[in-house]
Amino acid sequence: MNRKNLSIILFVFFLTVFVSCEKKQPKEEVITEAVYQGEKDMAWAIAHYVEYPPEEMKFNRAGIVKVSFEVDKKGKVNQVEVIVDEEIKAAEIAVARKRLADKEVLPLNFPVLESLIKSVEKLNFQPAKKNGKPVSSTVTTSVEFMLI
Repeated sequence: MNRKNLSIILFVFFLTVFVSCEKKQPKEEVITEAVYQGEKDMAWAIAHYVEYPPEEMKFNRAGIVKVSFEVDKKGKVNQVEVIVDEEIKAAEIAVARKRLADKEVLPLNFPVLESLIKSVEKLNFQPAKKNGKPVSSTVTTSVEFMLI
């Protein structure tokens, strides 16, 4: 076998290997986030749907909570988790804004947080998509409470 034939054979071999490697590489995934579907923004909807327990209305409650939830493939909310951010004192923020000046401010309690969970469960989303197909995803946001 002469050098020219050997060169052609090697070229074809490497070209075949290169093309087969190209085909095996996965396509770049295109992922979009879940999008809230409502008449106004998500913060407005959460505040609108919260039904404060009547027995809590006489108290000044303030706090900032982190809300995390799953949006399923159909855009429905599941597995709502609420975490009170103890490091950020919403009561101090409220007093600084003079919204609760000269009033006792109490931390958030379970009935208020339970109401928040129910309001988040009422939200509707366009689900996240991966390569054009609906997938479940997690959404996280913060909610500031100042019940005055």
